[in-house]
Amino acid sequence: MTNDQLSAIIVPIVVALLSAVATFLVTHRTTSRQERADVMVGYAQLCDDYRAAIALNNEETARLRQELADLKCLFEQDREAWRRERQALQARIAELETINRRLEAQLVAIQAKTNGEGC
Repeated sequence: MTNDQLSAIIVPIVVALLSAVATFLVTHRTTSRQERADVMVGYAQLCDDYRAAIALNNEETARLRQELADLKCLFEQDREAWRRERQALQARIAELETINRRLEAQLVAIQAKTNGEGC
């Protein structure tokens, strides 16, 4: 085989090999860039999703705080109403105890009169 024949075989193989390597490098570089771009897009989407979740959590927290404040207000109103009712009942109990003592004294006096008249 001559050098020309050998060159005719080797040159196309080398050219094909170099072309394949160049195509691989370009494809790899493009793929690598695309992968990085995809990662960045995914990260940006994740950040947006987290921001949306944080906004929802903040709204829910504000709603719950308001609900708690409303419940505390209602509790205090109920407590004050109960306190007033308790005071009124205590006053009525004291009044009834006074009446009861007076009636017991009257009963004792009536019984004493009845016992004295019967003799």
